[in-house]
Amino acid sequence: MTNKDPCDVFINHRGPDVKHKLASNIYDALEATGLRPFLDAERLESDVVIQSAIQEAMTSASLHIAILSHNYAQSSWCLDELLFMLKTGTKIIPIFYHVEPSDARWVIQGKGIYADAFSEHEKKGRFSPEKIEEWKRALHDISFLSGHVVNDNMAEGRLLKSICNEALQTRDRFPKKIAKFLRRTGEYMSDLLDDIDEEYEDSEQDVEESARERSHEISSSMVDRVGDSLSKCLKRIEVSVNVCLDRVATKCVEKVEGSVTKCVDGVEGFVNVYLDKFDKIWR
Repeated sequence: MTNKDPCDVFINHRGPDVKHKLASNIYDALEATGLRPFLDAERLESDVVIQSAIQEAMTSASLHIAILSHNYAQSSWCLDELLFMLKTGTKIIPIFYHVEPSDARWVIQGKGIYADAFSEHEKKGRFSPEKIEEWKRALHDISFLSGHVVNDNMAEGRLLKSICNEALQTRDRFPKKIAKFLRRTGEYMSDLLDDIDEEYEDSEQDVEESARERSHEISSSMVDRVGDSLSKCLKRIEVSVNVCLDRVATKCVEKVEGSVTKCVDGVEGFVNVYLDKFDKIWR
C-alpha cells in the first residue's frame, strides 16, 4: 500500500496521546481484517505533502474514527481534521479515550477539560475567533454521536472487534449508496433532458425575446445617457457663445448705432429739403 491508495477508514488522533497505543492497535486490527486504514505515521511517505495526503484520505474514506484524548484540543491539526470530517458528511465513530462525551459538550460554554487548550489558542492569536468557534462547535456536535468510551474498566479487545465489524459494514454499504445515488441521478437527468427536448423551441424563442428586450433596454439606457451628456455639453457651449456674442454685440451695436444715427440724420435733412420745396409749390 502507498500513500496514494484510497483508504477505508481514517483515524483522527493526537499522536503523543495514543499513536503508539490505541490508534496503532486499531490500525493493526483493521488491516488484519482486510480493510485499508489510514494512520499518518504508517501511511505517509517522506516526499508527500502531509496536509494534502491527509485530506485525500479523509475524502476517500467510508468511515472516520476520532479518538478524543485528554490533550486532543491542544492540536490544531486534530481540530481541523475533525472539522473537515464533519463537513464531508461521512460517518464518524468517536472514541472518548479516558474522557467523557460531556467533556467535549461543555467546551461550547468555555468549560470542561478542553477549556484551557482553547484559552491557549486564543492567547496565541494564530487563529481567528471564527475558526476557534468552529472547532468548539465541532467538538460539541461530535459528543452527541454514537461511539465508545474507553477507560480502565473496558476490555480493548472487545472495542477493536466492534470497530472492525462496524467498519466492514460501512465499507460494504458505501459502494451500494454510491451506486444508488448514481442511478437516481441518471434517472433524474434523463427526465430533465426529456423535458428540455419538449420545451426546446419555446425556450429558444423565450431566450431570443429576452435577449432582444435586454438589448433594447441597454440601447435605450445608452441613448438616454448619451443624450443627457450631449444636452449638457450643448448647454455649456450655448452659454459660452452667448457670453462671447454679448461682448462682441455691445461693441458692434455702438458702432452701428453711430453709423445709423448719422445716416438717419442725413436722410432726414435731405427729406426736409424736398418737403420744403413741395410745400412752396403747393402753396
